[in-house]
Amino acid sequence: MAHTLLEYFLNQKDIDRIHAISDVLLQQEATDATSMVYKGTAYAILVDRRFRSKYAKFESIPDHLKPQASELIKQQRQWYAKAEALGWREETEESRKAYLQMVGQTARLQK
Repeated sequence: MAHTLLEYFLNQKDIDRIHAISDVLLQQEATDATSMVYKGTAYAILVDRRFRSKYAKFESIPDHLKPQASELIKQQRQWYAKAEALGWREETEESRKAYLQMVGQTARLQK
């Protein structure tokens, strides 16, 4: 149920709730890769909201804001790296096609 809430709050881009729920889940299960991905995604949303929406390139960010941008990017990457260490992989076009093909084959076998 908590992962469903995370998905809902992700769609709402409610960063505070994503972090709060993920933190509780990770306290209960430190190897919850799904919660790690949500935390990383929350940081990505913050980067987009605060920087990518305003500056075309990292170099364009004012010098006094670069440390904040760097820290958010670092947090995003760290959470994704933790999830990847547990086996999670970001979906690619190729992996999506393979998944849909597998589902289609399974559905045909069920008939």
